[in-house]
Amino acid sequence: MSNSDEEKMLQRLREKLGLPKKIDERAELERVFGARDAAPEQKLQESLRKKGPQVGDVAVITIKRLAFNGMGIGQLESIDTFVDGPVPGDTVKVRVTEVEP
Repeated sequence: MSNSDEEKMLQRLREKLGLPKKIDERAELERVFGARDAAPEQKLQESLRKKGPQVGDVAVITIKRLAFNGMGIGQLESIDTFVDGPVPGDTVKVRVTEVEP
């Protein structure tokens, strides 16, 4: 739908409804004509938000090295994951309890 078609529909709505009483025009258009797909920017934001492990996820990882504080470091979805207790070479089942940006 072109921009001019949207303007024509909006004008018809304005004529039909009279002066708006704080009506969100986009919401009214969506109510009358149906919602449009989310903007590409919104889709990108949603896909980025869903990336990576989330709190509560359970996974099996192999510990590759030790951190300076003695915690084991493994990879979960290409993200360093710190686990208390295991040593390099151990395979452990972990539950994600904290995620940092």
